[in-house]
Amino acid sequence: MAADGRTRAAAIGSELTFVLLAFVVAGLLVGSIPPLRTGLDWLVRRAFGEPTVSPAQFKVVVAILITPLATLLAAVLHRRISRLWDDPPAPFAAPAPPLATIGQVVLHLLLAVLGSYALAIAMHLLGFPVAEQPLVVEISAGPRFGPEVAVLAVSALLLAPLGEELLFRGQLFRRLAARAGLPAAYATTALLFAAIHLNAHGFIVYAWLALVFGRVYAVTGRLGAAVAVHFGNNAITLAALLFAEGPMSP
Repeated sequence: MAADGRTRAAAIGSELTFVLLAFVVAGLLVGSIPPLRTGLDWLVRRAFGEPTVSPAQFKVVVAILITPLATLLAAVLHRRISRLWDDPPAPFAAPAPPLATIGQVVLHLLLAVLGSYALAIAMHLLGFPVAEQPLVVEISAGPRFGPEVAVLAVSALLLAPLGEELLFRGQLFRRLAARAGLPAAYATTALLFAAIHLNAHGFIVYAWLALVFGRVYAVTGRLGAAVAVHFGNNAITLAALLFAEGPMSP
């Protein structure tokens, strides 16, 4: 039993080191491309129009795209490198049929949204209110259909679900489940997923969401199911931020 515990601990440590190294390398690579931010700024202006905030503020808004781009690159690097020496298959059942997968996506989306809401209420009653990231709140308080919201939508609905699920579930969760067991995979990815968002006020909700995303992946055997639930959760959250607080500037 002790040997099994040491084996699991070693597997968790090595997998965490590997994924964090991939994330750091990807971040350095993305950050070392000077024209990237300028190119993103130009692309956003061309696609969504002129910003409604100052140029300095808009640079901060455009930077929202950098982290999910780095996460996506980290997932690609992690996948390519891991396949060179050890790429265990996920210890899940065969992929669920399409209709069963859709049912699980709907079920887990409800778990994600309702669970997050219940946790937010509980934390508020305990005196530790859950809060969204300040920049996200600031953007959602502005014009509903400005380029700033468009940048937030691209990041939250496209880049984040794809990059985070590829890295955290498709790589880290899958490999930990194979090497250290499902409980270790759930716990480790939940804690890391929550920590990497750098939002102490939302830590418990992020951890809950990671558990839900991991479970739908394990139940269906389809990473696309986790991406779909992640997308749906972010879409509902973004819609709530934009429209649930009363009238905003058009």
